[in-house]
Amino acid sequence: QLRPKARGLLLLDRLLEGRRMDFRLMTSSLSSILGGIAFFAYAAANSFMDAFAHSRARGAGRWTSVNWDGWKFGAAGQHAVGAALALKGSGRLPIAVCGDGDFVMGATSLWTAVHYKIPLLLVVCNNASFYNDEVHQERMARVRNRPVENKWIGQRMADPQMDLAMMARAQGAEGIGPITRFDASQYSARIA
Repeated sequence: QLRPKARGLLLLDRLLEGRRMDFRLMTSSLSSILGGIAFFAYAAANSFMDAFAHSRARGAGRWTSVNWDGWKFGAAGQHAVGAALALKGSGRLPIAVCGDGDFVMGATSLWTAVHYKIPLLLVVCNNASFYNDEVHQERMARVRNRPVENKWIGQRMADPQMDLAMMARAQGAEGIGPITRFDASQYSARIA
């Protein structure tokens, strides 16, 4: 959880450097404030996002972080397309950051964005897992006295690794990635 979110946020910050924007909004979680049983990595990732936003809370292109309570998982792509539709024609490029699990469950929403020519930049943080469900499976295994080492079954998205960029291209969108080493000059022109 921490590495994909932190890496994705830092890459996005470099990609947006120098672009005129009123603000940059991130959806964080109350877990960074309240914690939670078996949510250490998730809380740490969201704490990083909050600290990052705090460090860039002033000046041009400021970052803002909102700490949400419960969230309907699997709908990040759909929510991003809906928000982008609301901004269509405003001259603003909506940017959404979501997890790979949410992306996979809502990838077809990209078809809607392409079909209706709705501009949107979607950054997918790939940890190769429906991670929150893995945490839940571990908790349930302990409660039910079952093998914890099976928590990944049906949750891990590896072996083979999913080609998330290809999934975007299959919907008619431009898919870039995976990005393992970031060079802003390589990608800036593609989203201009």
